[in-house]
Amino acid sequence: MANKEVDSFEQIIQSIKSRLPEGSTDEFDGSTVRVVSPRSIPRNILSRGRVYFFRYTFPKTRLKLPYYHMYPCVYATNVEKNYLTGVNLFYLPPKFRGIMLSRFKNKITGEGNFARSLFDYSFMERLKVVHATVKPAIKQYDLRRASVQGLEISNKLWDEFYMGDLSQVLEKAFMKKNYLNVQVLSRAEIIKNLLNTGGDSDD
Repeated sequence: MANKEVDSFEQIIQSIKSRLPEGSTDEFDGSTVRVVSPRSIPRNILSRGRVYFFRYTFPKTRLKLPYYHMYPCVYATNVEKNYLTGVNLFYLPPKFRGIMLSRFKNKITGEGNFARSLFDYSFMERLKVVHATVKPAIKQYDLRRASVQGLEISNKLWDEFYMGDLSQVLEKAFMKKNYLNVQVLSRAEIIKNLLNTGGDSDD
């Protein structure tokens, strides 16, 4: 089973590399991505504000879920026991995805390739419009059901994964519904959430 998971992971990585813009393939190396074991992601604050990419083909509740993403690229807000909670921006339409990504990037601390963002869940909760927007993308993943291998994505590649050519590959990785359906449902949920804020705006 483990070998099949590694082979599958390698296949999607090769697929992603082949779709990188011309001239950027060399950036897809140890300086901008690093192989991690999702099951071994540290259970502490230093995992928060980082982006993890892994295979998630068989959620425990997949038969009940209306749809789910097989290759989540998750901005971690908490890692505790066997679970990673975070924001999978691919549940949002591109416009909202870009807004949230800008928020995350604006709070990056440090100059290294793997600097983390300090835009944590407490920030999201305090900013009513942000929280209303991001709620459809907040997901919890059982790391025991994740692939044997995954990647940590450097903040230098966040734009490419979430907004560039790579995003077009990952948008196709939804099960039960296609990405156009996911966008429609997310927009409806965002509008409902915004109405529930009572019209208040973020400072």
